[in-house]
Parts: sequence; structure tokens; C-alpha cells
Amino acid sequence: MASIWESQSTASQPSGWRRSFRHRFAHLWPRAAAAYVRDLSIRLPESPGHQKIAALTFDDGPTDAGTPLLLECLARHGLKATFFVLGENVRRFPARAREIVAAGHSLGNHFRRHIDCWKTRPREVIREITEGTRIIEETAGVSPAWCRPPFGRLTHAVVKWSRIHQQPIALWDVFPADYLEETTAESLRQVLEGRLRARSIVCLHDNVVSMQKTPAMLGQSLPGLISAGWSFSPLPGATARNASTQPTPPAAALIGAGSVDDGALDISANARDAAA
Repeated sequence: MASIWESQSTASQPSGWRRSFRHRFAHLWPRAAAAYVRDLSIRLPESPGHQKIAALTFDDGPTDAGTPLLLECLARHGLKATFFVLGENVRRFPARAREIVAAGHSLGNHFRRHIDCWKTRPREVIREITEGTRIIEETAGVSPAWCRPPFGRLTHAVVKWSRIHQQPIALWDVFPADYLEETTAESLRQVLEGRLRARSIVCLHDNVVSMQKTPAMLGQSLPGLISAGWSFSPLPGATARNASTQPTPPAAALIGAGSVDDGALDISANARDAAA
């Protein structure tokens, strides 16, 4: 049975009601999850004063070709962002991960691999999220202050792990779906500018498909948004957190200690249990 969100490497995308449902799900799921998980963020926290502020986030990197394009675009506009990186990509392109940090951006934990937590055993989910943190710490010298499960798919194990390790979950409220081949720079621009609200968290991607249009879209949208008074920042608390002298314990140790329970999180029967 096909996933609601197809693999990012899929050449052809479904059409009709399936595409419509997937796009609606990407926008509505974070809001539904936030209603049940009390410490889940889909927007920046409220702050006094200036309200036209949002956070740019980029999933799935680093990549050898795409990350430099994003860094150049952000530098050109004097902006900082949060990159939710995959551990396997950090290992593959360690210099790119360090370049992100050196440029003043922050790293978030997108797990070791881009797994589907709803189809993965809880113990394996814990291995993935734990190893993602360890790889970032060992390679880039910083501890990720936030995590984001692939596809935004939560489980009890992810929620409890994030609380134990004080690595809160950040999803999004603006999702232009730049990882889909069918989207264009213009369609991304319309979603970004049409859905952007005060304290929005924007989810974009750093991968082969998105690099064909995301830098161009940002180049088109950011000057106008900045002129209109918008500012963009990394997620709070994510820039000054250095890797601890005591590294994250191996996933096996966490599982053996019984620190994380099993179970799935959905927006019906089990969702309220996750917030307990």
C-alpha cells in the first residue's frame, strides 16, 4: 500500500484526489497533532513587540550541491535558518554540516535516516533518533536543540524521547511541498506568501528535487517579504547549544533502561495518551 507521502526519489507523483489529499494532509496534520501533544511546536513562541517574524527550516540535508546554494541565498539576504539534517547525510557530507554551523545557522535532528515512524518498530525509531543526535554532535560539535521526525509522523516513542532529552519537536504551519517534482518556483512562492503568518515555521527541503526551484523561489520572495517588514530567524535556543562533554548514550542503552515506551501516536484513539 502506497504511503500518503511518496518517497522523495519517486519519479512520478500520484494525481487527482491522492495528490490533493497529500497536500491537505501536509498542512493539516501538524495542527491536529499540536492539539494533542502539549509541547509540540508548529509556530514560534509569542514574544512582545515585532510580530512579523517567522522561521525558515530546511529538511533532509546536508547535500553537496544544494546546501551551498541555500547558504548563499540566506547570506545574501542576511538571514539565519534551522537545518533539520539526516545523520546519514551528515556522515556523507561532514564539511557541509560544519559549514552550516560556521555560517551561524542551527542544526536540528531529522533522525539518522528518513524513516516512516508509523511503519517502524519503536525500538528502531529510538535508534534512529538517538543516532541522529550522536552523529550531529560528533561531526558538527553542536547538540541539536530541536527534532523533527521524517514526514512529521509522531509516535509515543518519539514524543517521550524528546521530553527525556529535552529536544522538543518542531513541525510547521507553512509547507510549500518543494520536494515534489510537480511543484514549481511560482507555486512555492504562492504557498509561502499566501500562508505566511506571524510566528510561522516554514518547512522547505535540501535535496535534489527542491534545489531545482527552492533557491529561485526564495530569491523571488524574500526581497519583497523583507521590504514588507518580515524577518526570519532560526528556531529559538538552537544557536548557542554546544555539544555536551557527556555524549548522548547509545540507543541500546536507552532501550535497555526502558526509558521509552512503545506504541503509535495518531489523532484518534492514541493521540490523547501521548499528551498525558
